[in-house]
Amino acid sequence: MKKIVFICLFFLLPCHIAQAQYASSSQPNNIGISINILGPIFGEYGLGLSTFMTQNIQVGVNTTYFSTQYISPEVEGWQSNLRVNYFFSSFRKSGFYLGGSGGFEAVNVKKDGDAKWERYDDLTWAIIPGYAWMMGKSYMLLLGLSYGYSLGDTQFEPEIGFVISI
Repeated sequence: MKKIVFICLFFLLPCHIAQAQYASSSQPNNIGISINILGPIFGEYGLGLSTFMTQNIQVGVNTTYFSTQYISPEVEGWQSNLRVNYFFSSFRKSGFYLGGSGGFEAVNVKKDGDAKWERYDDLTWAIIPGYAWMMGKSYMLLLGLSYGYSLGDTQFEPEIGFVISI
């Protein structure tokens, strides 16, 4: 729990600095809330906060709670990570991005129906190339392919995320 609080506090200082940087300009608010669109279908409930530190660099904190059933692998627990995206386009424009994340997980994983539950209290990492589609002044859809270590294994995963700027 202390690690999560530290990560959140570590995140709030850059948000405050970024807000002060953009306060004098006519730009809209710079805080985004991200939601994993496909996650709830599979029992993954994620929420994140992000901010643009510069015109091209976005920093965020994401947390996911897992409670999957009837799919393989079954996962119970949580995962939290710090994420940085570099956008090749300018601020709030559609274009390609390259993301990276690192964090911590505390999950129980059952790889198939007859296997035993295995506990993972590990560090996680991922590299995420993708495309960010601006759907309006305050809405962004992230479409990417994540490669990294999580849930006790190295894996490829699709990313479909929705960011609402507030």
